[in-house]
Amino acid sequence: MIGKEKRIKTSLKVYPFYYGLSADLMFWAAINTLFLTVVKKFSAQEVNSLVSFSILISIVGYFIILKLIKKIGELNAVKIGNIMLLLSSVFITFLKTYNGVLLGLTLYEIAFIFKSMDHVILRKNLESLNEKEKFFNYETKGTLIYSIITMVISFVSGFIFNINNYLPMYICIFFCVLNCIISGFLYCPKEDYKLIKQENNKIKFNKTIIFILLFYLLIYSVIENSQTNTQLILQYNMQDFLNEKNVALILSFIVFISRIIRTLSNMAFNKTYNKVKNNLSIILNVLLIVSLCLILLGDFIRNGFIGIVIVSLGFFILLLLRDPTENYGRTILFDNTPRTFHDELSLYYSVSRKIGKFFISLIISIILFDLDLKYVFIFLLVITIITLYITSNIVKMLKKR
Repeated sequence: MIGKEKRIKTSLKVYPFYYGLSADLMFWAAINTLFLTVVKKFSAQEVNSLVSFSILISIVGYFIILKLIKKIGELNAVKIGNIMLLLSSVFITFLKTYNGVLLGLTLYEIAFIFKSMDHVILRKNLESLNEKEKFFNYETKGTLIYSIITMVISFVSGFIFNINNYLPMYICIFFCVLNCIISGFLYCPKEDYKLIKQENNKIKFNKTIIFILLFYLLIYSVIENSQTNTQLILQYNMQDFLNEKNVALILSFIVFISRIIRTLSNMAFNKTYNKVKNNLSIILNVLLIVSLCLILLGDFIRNGFIGIVIVSLGFFILLLLRDPTENYGRTILFDNTPRTFHDELSLYYSVSRKIGKFFISLIISIILFDLDLKYVFIFLLVITIITLYITSNIVKMLKKR
C-alpha cells in the first residue's frame, strides 16, 4: 500500500509537467498556418479541409479506438498516444504532398483520443488519496505550464522560422521524444488499470451530460477554428503592406502576447474558480461573442495597423478562454457523473470536440470556396450566440445541485 501511494504521489507530481509538455505539438501551434501556407504552399481552403478530413477519419475510428483502450488500459493508451504524436510530427514535417500531411494530421487527431486517458488517470489517482476536489487545480497547473512554455515558444518561433522554415518542426519532434519518456513516470492504480465493462449499467445521457458535451463541442470548436482563421486574417492583412519576414516576426509577436494572456488566464481562473464556477459557462460564452465581434470589426476596417490591433484584441480573448473552457467543461462533467463512467465520458468529451471541429471546419471550407474569411467569422458568431441557450441552462442546472 505504501509503495502504491508513493507511485501515485510521484505520478501526481509529474502530471502537470507532463501535461504542460504534451498538451499539443510544441512549436506546431505557433507556426502551423505559416508552415502549411508558406512551406507546404497550401491555400486557406486547403488548410481548413485538411483539418476537416483528419478529424472525420479520427471520428470514424472512434469505436475501434474505444474497444482497444478497454483492452490495453488507460496507461498504455496514453503511451500509444504519445508515440502517435511523435509519428504525426515526423509526417507533417517531411511529407510534402496534401495526402502526406493529411496522414500526419490524422495521426495527430487520433493520438489525442488515446491521450485523453491522462485526465482519467489523474482523477483516479486523486480519488485514491480522497483528493478529487483538487482535479481542477491539477488540470489548471498543467495548462499553466503549457501556456508558459508556449509563451516562450511563440516569442522565438518567428526568428527560428526565418532562420530555417523546418527548424521549429525539428524541435517539435524532439519534444515528442521527450514526452514518450516522461509518460513512463505516470501511474494508474492496478485495480483501476483497465476500463470496467458494465453490461447492465450503461451511461444514462441525461440533460446535464448532454448540455455539458454540447457546450464543450460548440464553444471549444469555435475557439479552435477562430484561432486558426484569425491567424490567417492577420497574416493575409499584413501581407498587404509588409514583406514575408516582417509578417512572420509580427505574427509571432502577436502570438507571444496571446500566450502571456493565456498564462495569466490560467493563474486567474485557478484562483477565482470557486467564486464563479456556477456562472462560468455563460461568462465564457459572452466573452467569446465579444472576441468574434472584435475580429470582424478589425477585418472590416482593414486599415493598416489599426485593423491588425483590433483583430489582435479579439485573438487575445480567444487565448484567454481556451484553457478555462476545456478544464471547466471536464470538471463539471466528472463532478456530475459517477466515477465508473469517467473513462468512457472522457472519450465522449474528446470526440465531441472533434465532431464539432469537423462540422464547423467543413462548413468553413465550403464558405471559403466563394467567400472570404469575414463570412467565416459571421458564421462562427451566429453559432456562439445560439449557444447562449445551452450555457444559460447549464447555469440553472448547476445552481439546483
